[in-house]
Amino acid sequence: QFILGVLLIPLSYIILLISIFGNGALAFFRAGDEEFLNTAISNPESGFFNLLLEYPGQSFSIGLAVVTGLLFYVTSADSGSLVMANLTSKPSINDSDGAPWLRIFWAIVTGALTLAMLFIDGVYTLQAATVVIGLPFSIVIYLMMISLYKVLRTEGQSFDSKQAAMPGVLSSIRDAGGKSTWKQRLRRRMSFATADQTTKFINEVATPAVEEVAQELTKLGANVTCHRGEHPDYPIPYVDLLVRFANQDEFKYQPYPVAYNVPNYASNMAAVKEIFFKVEVFTLTGSQGKDIMGYTGDQIIADILDAYDAHVLYMSMIGDKGSPSGIVEVNIPDEWTDSDQVDTETSTIPTVPEQTSSINDPTTRNDQGGADHER
Repeated sequence: QFILGVLLIPLSYIILLISIFGNGALAFFRAGDEEFLNTAISNPESGFFNLLLEYPGQSFSIGLAVVTGLLFYVTSADSGSLVMANLTSKPSINDSDGAPWLRIFWAIVTGALTLAMLFIDGVYTLQAATVVIGLPFSIVIYLMMISLYKVLRTEGQSFDSKQAAMPGVLSSIRDAGGKSTWKQRLRRRMSFATADQTTKFINEVATPAVEEVAQELTKLGANVTCHRGEHPDYPIPYVDLLVRFANQDEFKYQPYPVAYNVPNYASNMAAVKEIFFKVEVFTLTGSQGKDIMGYTGDQIIADILDAYDAHVLYMSMIGDKGSPSGIVEVNIPDEWTDSDQVDTETSTIPTVPEQTSSINDPTTRNDQGGADHER
């Protein structure tokens, strides 16, 4: 939906403006206004403003056109300088954008180049440069259109595979019986895990479950990679499961700690720290928005199998066409430095372990004690 909006909404405005002002100019031509026609041909820079002079409210419309054109150029130059700075610099872990001085440099170069072409021969030079540069790039645009179609198609197949795997997911939930009571589910929702609790959960519950699945997949002949790591900003571990397939997208299941600011509605729980952690599941496309903090080992294994079933169905739907990226080698990240949803300027980074509590029974996490919780 977002991509369709980005593609269609600006195009709709362009078609609307061209239709209104283009038909207006053609109306003057067809009416025999030779002075307007000659002015537009001899001095095309003023043709648009001469058209606005023919309508009521000339001062307002011309001023609005000047401001709009200025904003269009400034925003385009700003985004262009950002892209050029990114292309001519090596991004760091904490910042993927180019240095500010490099952005300023490319903005000055863009402005100077535009002024130089205007002084050389005005609009005609800009038009010639647009054709010379834009015509070869149009081939790239067509390739981008093909790539967009392929990615949207595979994304639809991925969604269909998850829908097709739903009966198996529901069956596993039914077979699980009453292992997870409604009270446990409510306690998970009313608790906010600290760094020490998150570390204990990943080390004692999540990691053994993921490694158990990895060992079984290896026995069955799968190309499995399973390793542990640590969050680059917090001393919290993570575990990453990766299954590779020939000419197909890899299967990735990575329980990864993500920091969040404690919400305002949690004031009655008196959190010790200003931030808490979720253990979210990350795949090739990033976080799936699923928090498995407080799951049992069997529940995590069931969640891995549900995701694996959906991935296998997805590969079956694609068939021999394989991955949409083709033979291009994709760099699969292990660390997701931009996933934390916490304001580091106002929040406290947990470097000292807090009092631990039961992993799968989070009633003793940072709330107002047992008596208040029971109330």
